[in-house]
Amino acid sequence: MVGCALVGFVIERAAYRPLRKAPRINVLITAVGVSLFLEFSGQLLFGSDPKSFPDLYRPAVDWSIGQLKINTLQVVVFVISLTLMAILQYIIFRTRLGRAMRAVSFNHDLASLMGIPTDRVISYTFMLGSGLAGAAGVLVGLIYKRIEPLMGVMLGLKAFVAAVLGGIGTVTGAV
Repeated sequence: MVGCALVGFVIERAAYRPLRKAPRINVLITAVGVSLFLEFSGQLLFGSDPKSFPDLYRPAVDWSIGQLKINTLQVVVFVISLTLMAILQYIIFRTRLGRAMRAVSFNHDLASLMGIPTDRVISYTFMLGSGLAGAAGVLVGLIYKRIEPLMGVMLGLKAFVAAVLGGIGTVTGAV
């Protein structure tokens, strides 16, 4: 999570900060470009062949309810996911950083006039999101055991659709 947060900080500084005053379409195109850059640089660095994810936790018990089969690994991943979402919810709605994040997302210029360091808040937001993405990658690796360079594309698309349907501005809606 820490490594991904640092990568998120660098990406925000290098790719998104220069576009802060640019039209939204420029930011959208940059997001696609950064995504492709990360995917294909990962392929250059690690190779394009599938890798196996190490067994960090072996399921001890399987439960079955009719056709539904659940093992302890799935329960552990679910509990960790809920915990991370609760922590995110706490950060957004119960901390000064969360209040600043909400203010910046509501009106960037007005938040700046109120004394909120908008550039720093946006950097923290990128770091938080990137750290959570790192945790999600590990949790997905625990479940699927086989890591492929572009395996996150479909999961990311499904997550985006879920966020849009549930509500972009709400964590619980996205869940």
